[in-house]
Amino acid sequence: MASPAPTIPEPIVVAHLSINGKDVPVVISHPAVLEGKSIEEVLAWPTLALQISKLQQDPKWDIEKLQIKGIKLFGPVNIGFVFLDWTAKYEGLVKPGACFLRPDAVAVLLEVTIEGEEQDERYIVLKEEVRMAACGPVLEVPAGIINAEGTFAGQAAKELKEETGIEIPAGQMVDLGKVHMSIGGCPEMVVLKLARITVTRKWMTAHHDKEHGVAEENERTKCKFIPVKDMLTRRADGTFLCEDAKFWAAWSRRLTV
Repeated sequence: MASPAPTIPEPIVVAHLSINGKDVPVVISHPAVLEGKSIEEVLAWPTLALQISKLQQDPKWDIEKLQIKGIKLFGPVNIGFVFLDWTAKYEGLVKPGACFLRPDAVAVLLEVTIEGEEQDERYIVLKEEVRMAACGPVLEVPAGIINAEGTFAGQAAKELKEETGIEIPAGQMVDLGKVHMSIGGCPEMVVLKLARITVTRKWMTAHHDKEHGVAEENERTKCKFIPVKDMLTRRADGTFLCEDAKFWAAWSRRLTV
């Protein structure tokens, strides 16, 4: 005899929002979804609060419901990511509502010239880090989430030091603007910064392949100095050595400064 189909629990209404004069219920499937946080804390989380505010400012949105699918804590108390699904229409057209919310981030493109050598022989500083989503190590520009307390340039300098060991004063960071990384489902914007330094070859050799990272965050990175010509060379399989979108966005914008 066939087993009965599992029953889908009725959503639990845990709060209400007012968006464009309409009452919008906020629902969850189970209290465990909130990872011990109150719904008030989740709705007040700056990234989600900003999204709600933007919806409230555009009368073309018709929101029926917000479902909180889950949250990911950074450490014991801080909200890092929120997974949610809006039931919504824009100018009468149903829109996909699944969103992965994470705070905005900052990334640094660091160009290195070797003292006393040809200026055309430049290097890009990357970090190598194992990423679960990539199923292994990948090359990326140094980057990190922007803390509420930090300035863009200050956070960029902090991430650069943590992930590569290289210290650049925040005042030497050149602003390259912001970019969306995956706007189809994530509103995160990445602030791009550019820095240029000249070092000795001995200094570069001493820093290349050195391990860094924040142990408390289970972060382990390697600092890599990659020749620009290698970064821009397309390989036989059609790929590039570094396929980090943050690098390519910053590289194209560096021509504007």
